Amino acid sequence: MFGILNKNKEPKDMDILIRDIMKDMDANRSVDDIIRRSGADEKFVRRVLQIYVTHPGVDVYGIMERL
Repeated sequence: MFGILNKNKEPKDMDILIRDIMKDMDANRSVDDIIRRSGADEKFVRRVLQIYVTHPGVDVYGIMERL
């Protein structure tokens, strides 16, 4: 699995990162809070959230296919 660097320069598997973003969205966290908590690039987080909101029932791998 390929990784993505967060602000701490630690590689994180994309599927784990997307899952964490989805969990934060389900927990009704704000977009800014999700960006801060994930440590990922703002554009990436916003794109994941956009896909998650506009495609009901999509899973982690469905989001990865659409990125």
